[in-house]
Amino acid sequence: EEITYVAGNVSAGYTLYLSDPDAIGRTSVGEVPGNTAFLWSPDGRRLAVARPEFVFPFAPMGVLIYRRISVLSPGGSEHVAEIEGNVIAFFWSPDSAKLAYVTLTEAFGVLRWNVFRVADGTDHPLVDFRPSADQLTVFRFFDQYARSHFQWSPDSRSIVFAGQLASGAVSASLGRQRGEGIIVVAIPPALTVDTIAQGSLGFWSPR
Repeated sequence: EEITYVAGNVSAGYTLYLSDPDAIGRTSVGEVPGNTAFLWSPDGRRLAVARPEFVFPFAPMGVLIYRRISVLSPGGSEHVAEIEGNVIAFFWSPDSAKLAYVTLTEAFGVLRWNVFRVADGTDHPLVDFRPSADQLTVFRFFDQYARSHFQWSPDSRSIVFAGQLASGAVSASLGRQRGEGIIVVAIPPALTVDTIAQGSLGFWSPR
């Protein structure tokens, strides 16, 4: 029942708007960079907005870094929660209760999956990994892939991704991993990490 869009130009600046489908009335959420990323939760009750800060030269390609994700109410006026960090991608869980997001770590070339629970603001780091080139491409354009390619399982209990687990990562299958693999992480409270196959990209079925 609502449209979200960015309008403006380089000289005047850009604004994030909420509008009815007929585009007759619109509400300004606030000024944003032109390449702001935003995702509605599946139930339509929350809007996650991230403003990019800089480009990080993550080999073999650069990635945008978002320093803050703001979770807003449908009208855009209420800040329900905020996530801070060097974020490169984020994804709503199908139950709309959680955001999985990927951040830089202190180790060059290593990323970290985290999960944020919107209701109580709790944040859990999950696992450190080196993404495959294909997985990194998905992260670069995550807001375009989010509605068609699912990192979350349909029951909102697990995440799938492709790459290599970083040294020291907690995993029952770390010793068996050779090269890039498809990795499944069951989120807390029952955190498990398992490499289930070789490959450079993996997604969950929608149901």
